[in-house]
Amino acid sequence: ARDVEFVADHLKSLPRSARVALCDLSPALLAQAKLRVDKLGLADRVDLIQCDITAGPAALAKLGLRSKDSAVVACSYCLTMIPAWKAAVDAMLDLLVDDGALCLIDFTQRFDRASTLVERVYKAWFGLDGVYFNRDQVDYVAARTAPEQTRRSVALPKLASASRPSASSTRRPTSRSTGATLAARSVSYT
Repeated sequence: ARDVEFVADHLKSLPRSARVALCDLSPALLAQAKLRVDKLGLADRVDLIQCDITAGPAALAKLGLRSKDSAVVACSYCLTMIPAWKAAVDAMLDLLVDDGALCLIDFTQRFDRASTLVERVYKAWFGLDGVYFNRDQVDYVAARTAPEQTRRSVALPKLASASRPSASSTRRPTSRSTGATLAARSVSYT
């Protein structure tokens, strides 16, 4: 629910039909999220859902997470901890309406310096906590969110990022959506 804290005032200004879904595998983390949501006065707008984002569209739909039904999908500090991370990225993108926004923030490393002692120590240290830095994740997300006309020929730069959390927000480059839910859902693994 930390993500919701940053947009609480905005959520309160939206029509009552605007909903946010906070999803996590952990019942304990969802209990913490409930405390935050209640404190923010958003219990009537936020759905807390225990689920595995990689379970597939049919399983997610049963929980109210439907394909092409979300204006924003956010994933905070978890993609590096999901073994089936490609399936997670694909599921998050599937939830988005055309022109929806996928917002990711996670741990990363300086891939341009991956062989240095400092970066090897960071990678090993984070690995002890189940956080795995993976350049393929950066490349996959970039390729999946590249404009349609350049997907086949996109040449991705080797991004240099600090050895601290980094954030990115990408918009799906498709036609403008019509009738999409205003601030539909936000999926977050914490």
